[in-house]
Amino acid sequence: MSGECELSFDELNKKLKDIEDEAGRNRDAPKFSARTLDIDIVLQIEDDEILFESDEIEKYSFVSDPLKEII
Repeated sequence: MSGECELSFDELNKKLKDIEDEAGRNRDAPKFSARTLDIDIVLQIEDDEILFESDEIEKYSFVSDPLKEII
């Protein structure tokens, strides 16, 4: 999913973590275990400039393939 937002990166990231928590996300679970909900910011672009790019884009095709469709 892509979209525009007036929030700063940190404000948006906090809001997304709050949504995960409201959905019952257990933050004490082991890494890579099943989750109720996992929302990540993988790319932030402003005025054609990349401000943030997650390393997960290169590591995982399940991140990069859908991103290619959006871009």
